[in-house]
Amino acid sequence: MKILMGLNAPWVGGTRIHVLTLAQGLIRHNHDLRLVTDAEVLEEETQARGIPVITRVDGLEPMLQLLLDCVHKDRPDLLHAHPAAPIFESYLISRATRIPFVVTMHGEYTMHFTADSLGKKLSRTVAKVIAVSPRVKDYLIRKTPLSPEKIVVIPNGIDTQEFRPGVDTTSIRSELGLTLNERIIMYLGRLDGDKRQAILATANAIQQLATKGAKAHGVFVGCGGLVKELSTYPNLLLTGFRRDLPELLSLADVVVATGRSALEAMAVGKPVLACGKAGYLGPVTPQNWCQAQETNFADHGDLPAPDHRQIASALLSLLSQASPTLELRDLVSTHYGLDLVLEKTEAVYAQICRL
Repeated sequence: MKILMGLNAPWVGGTRIHVLTLAQGLIRHNHDLRLVTDAEVLEEETQARGIPVITRVDGLEPMLQLLLDCVHKDRPDLLHAHPAAPIFESYLISRATRIPFVVTMHGEYTMHFTADSLGKKLSRTVAKVIAVSPRVKDYLIRKTPLSPEKIVVIPNGIDTQEFRPGVDTTSIRSELGLTLNERIIMYLGRLDGDKRQAILATANAIQQLATKGAKAHGVFVGCGGLVKELSTYPNLLLTGFRRDLPELLSLADVVVATGRSALEAMAVGKPVLACGKAGYLGPVTPQNWCQAQETNFADHGDLPAPDHRQIASALLSLLSQASPTLELRDLVSTHYGLDLVLEKTEAVYAQICRL
């Protein structure tokens, strides 16, 4: 199948990684895929993953002309849009060419699916909308004109061969200047304002543990607007943006994360404390797995506000555990394994194209 996929999310985050992983997997399944994106931002990742790229251009009219040229040249079977601009662009191209389009919604926002006349037209025209969690689907049903029958839940796909236990961490521990006897509490994710409460509560919790004599070091992996503020905290190491996530996660004793980052950490076999935009969920366990899934591991929905004392207590408990269980990795493989996600995505494509 020929797929023209669009993404203009130049920021570092789960959406970007999900799209790249999905595109790479679809190519591996012998689909002919082109990714229309900000090549100057994603050049290294797309080249490493073998994803052919068409570079976005500025302005709606030039962008539409570029897409029309691609359609006439490659004759794709469908368009797959991810936020933000590609959604509206795909709608216009679909109307002009009758090529069906599907949209993936990665969070609780309406984007172009608004209640005005244009939003209603777009909602009627889109073939399918993929929601990455049940909460996102519920949100779209409540807040947009989309028909519930058009919305299907397909979560992020995790490559459990890439994210696996047992990765050697000797060189990365030396690079970061961390000693063997230090316990590592890692925060993985964008360091931006929409996660401010969770991020600062985690930083304060690490400081609280340090004042009580715990030999734990905080390693925050990511970039964003909170970097300057976090740099004032003692006992925190800020790595910035990194591509060697399996090695970094293998270094951690406990990971504070949400959404895709939480899944990657569990796939590596690490205990996870879910705390994010939605609030505080706490340590992920087989017992609260369904709630964790429902909220996309504290990324969607409405949970209690994070409190640094509660986080410190939970971190101390997780650090005291003898060894992490691989039961959560098994659950990630069962529910979020990349092959399963690819299979579900391909089923949506086949339904749209009536293959």
